[in-house]
Amino acid sequence: MMAKPLFWISEKKDSSSELDYLEIINGEMTPIEVKSGPTGHLKSLHIFMDKYKGDTAIRLYAGEFRPDIAKTPSGKEYRLINIPYYLAGNISNCLQ
Repeated sequence: MMAKPLFWISEKKDSSSELDYLEIINGEMTPIEVKSGPTGHLKSLHIFMDKYKGDTAIRLYAGEFRPDIAKTPSGKEYRLINIPYYLAGNISNCLQ
């Protein structure tokens, strides 16, 4: 039996923040944001990262593989792993 996919929606009624997927990777809840092009705003991802302890997030997008350090508007830094679509099946390998 397959597990249901996890996702996140902000608990605030006046907010439309959501994340596409949450995945348990190496024992930690890891947010995954999917973007339709090579760029895109990460507002929902920043909100999530401010609320939760994790220090790693993933963006699937139409760009190249690129690890980065991102910063939320409130100043929290976290590791953002930018992964091209074709590597989506190897996400856990990309985090090592």
